[in-house]
Amino acid sequence: MTYTLLIPKPLLTEIEEQILRNGFSILTEGEFQNKLFFEKSIWQEFRDSWNNLKLDTYMNDNGKYRHRRYSAFQYNQISRNLLEKPGEPHYQQKNFNQLNGGTNRYYEPLEYKTKANLVFVSIIDFCIKLFTELKPNRDWHLEVHQFRITTNSDFCGFPTPEGIHRDGVTYAFIMLAGKENVMGGESYIYDNQKQPIFNYILENPLDCAFLDDIKLRHSVSPITPLASDKEGYRDTLVITFTQL
Repeated sequence: MTYTLLIPKPLLTEIEEQILRNGFSILTEGEFQNKLFFEKSIWQEFRDSWNNLKLDTYMNDNGKYRHRRYSAFQYNQISRNLLEKPGEPHYQQKNFNQLNGGTNRYYEPLEYKTKANLVFVSIIDFCIKLFTELKPNRDWHLEVHQFRITTNSDFCGFPTPEGIHRDGVTYAFIMLAGKENVMGGESYIYDNQKQPIFNYILENPLDCAFLDDIKLRHSVSPITPLASDKEGYRDTLVITFTQL
């Protein structure tokens, strides 16, 4: 799939300043919704796509708690085209991911209807505009991850099983798509000496964080079920941007 992005000029100054000053910016549901270009009526179709993720079979902790889809793209700043890179594996160096790094990981791609959904297109458009203003005249390699972390009375779910880490990219966007019957899942931001800087909880759908992955590290605490007699889950959209 190829997109041509006609990037408008939304008011990004506050987010840019926060990223430049602190290395991160946190937006709540209402704040992010107001900066995007979609009607809430199409949100449910996008949200439902998390019900069709596939088990992550690369977990070296033998966990069965993570389901996901993954697609890679390249953005050309001259043509403003975003080109999908079908079949490209997800790879992280071992020093960035001690648990699962050092190997090519092949996942089922995002479904076509998900990539064509205006919510997804709006989020991509917004992020490219933001990060291109922070680092002008750059092409970008994007990796898009849909995650569902599950938990029940028998096991915890680990949103970041690798612990405190960098992703090995330039910027990261992390958004809550939804959650059900879970407690925990608190997000932590650290400097590169692993000293804590800030903590927050993505509580509602569209709550999101923008992180400078070069300056900062991050982690998320485990989740457990609120009601022990049924499964819980936490769904997120993670998009990483690496300058080329």
